[in-house]
Amino acid sequence: MAARLNARFGFDVTAHAPLQAGVLIHQLDGLEDSARMFSPCAAQSHSSNCHAPRTAARSQRTSSSMIYAGLRQKDSVIPTFSLDGGVVLRPSETNLLCAYGIDGSIDDNKPLSCDHVDAERCVPGCGAPPDWCSKANAHDEGAWLTCGLNWGRSGVRPWRPSEIAGAGGLLDHFAREGAPFTGIGTFKGYNEFVVDTHAWIEKLPASVEAMFLLDCHDYDSNLHYGAADGRGTAANCHEAHENAREMHRTFLETYGLNAKQFPLLKLRPNDWQTPFVEA
Repeated sequence: MAARLNARFGFDVTAHAPLQAGVLIHQLDGLEDSARMFSPCAAQSHSSNCHAPRTAARSQRTSSSMIYAGLRQKDSVIPTFSLDGGVVLRPSETNLLCAYGIDGSIDDNKPLSCDHVDAERCVPGCGAPPDWCSKANAHDEGAWLTCGLNWGRSGVRPWRPSEIAGAGGLLDHFAREGAPFTGIGTFKGYNEFVVDTHAWIEKLPASVEAMFLLDCHDYDSNLHYGAADGRGTAANCHEAHENAREMHRTFLETYGLNAKQFPLLKLRPNDWQTPFVEA
């Protein structure tokens, strides 16, 4: 499993189809089902946190991030949102809605859901309708601004899933022009990929390709992120590891697997060659 992810991590994003190069990860952020942390909240979930207002309002989309070897052009370590563990999303089972080459700030300037807006033109977390970036002209607002990598009209503008890869695509621009990663808690340096929550849930367990915890020291302080009601990121690395291990145990029990069939992995941000190893 780790070897497969490491190989995909190393692929050239300009020479592969969307989601076929790089590793798409979601780190625990408190918006998951508290009883099944490997899953976003579903309408039928019995977990009370899933029916709290702030969490329920975000139920149509989930944030993730693409990591890949090409980011070494701008970063000394692999950029991550937090110290929290998480899941690797399987490309063939993921419905990507849009992507940003920066934190898209989708809670602030994009529709949280499409329940109360023009549903035919609305894409959750992307716009109603989205003000799409274009590979044909990534500088359509001016030479000073690369679409989707900076704030411009409509806030940060999203890229279509079909245009994230290839020469001149979002990932190409992000590796060369994206803001450098300056550490956990700065909300800078990583990208934000918005995925369809319902497709993730419906395709479980296949939608989750792997699980990981982050390589860090027990009492390294974590990002304090609280978009959810009463839940959020772990306080420190130790707590993040405990959450990742609990998530892994629950996944194995739910789907009748063992740790040999589905091992918990470790993501090593300092290793650009083989970032994933068994934990």
